[in-house]
Amino acid sequence: NLLPSDTVKGVSGKMVKFNTTLDTSQGYLTLSWNFVVKGEGINILTATQKTVKIVDAYKDRVKVNETTGMMELGPLTAADSGNYQLTVVTMDVVTLTGDTDLEVLGECTLSHWTFKTTVMTSKHFYFYFYSIFCLPLLCHR
Repeated sequence: NLLPSDTVKGVSGKMVKFNTTLDTSQGYLTLSWNFVVKGEGINILTATQKTVKIVDAYKDRVKVNETTGMMELGPLTAADSGNYQLTVVTMDVVTLTGDTDLEVLGECTLSHWTFKTTVMTSKHFYFYFYSIFCLPLLCHR
């Protein structure tokens, strides 16, 4: 598989990277990324060693590393969740594929803050110590 992970997680409004295990030391004829909807691949970009063509819908949202095939997508929206497929045709005309699912999480917010004050005294001074505790983050879809 050209993609090291079955699932990639990203946060709404941020960028996400789709890393690859592609070895392009021998070069490739074509490299393409598709977003799969209902079994049909919607082309995001197609690259050769000389050109990269990004479809208009993704033009300002996608970058690709032409050496590794790594694609960066963002800023993410909930509509970006789904299956992504990488297809590479090698110089020996062998087709390699890989796919991964993207899960887009909502912005993370702090669920609860707790403040604790400790007062210590000596003959002439009061010392105040403040501790701040944060409970787990909540992520909303």
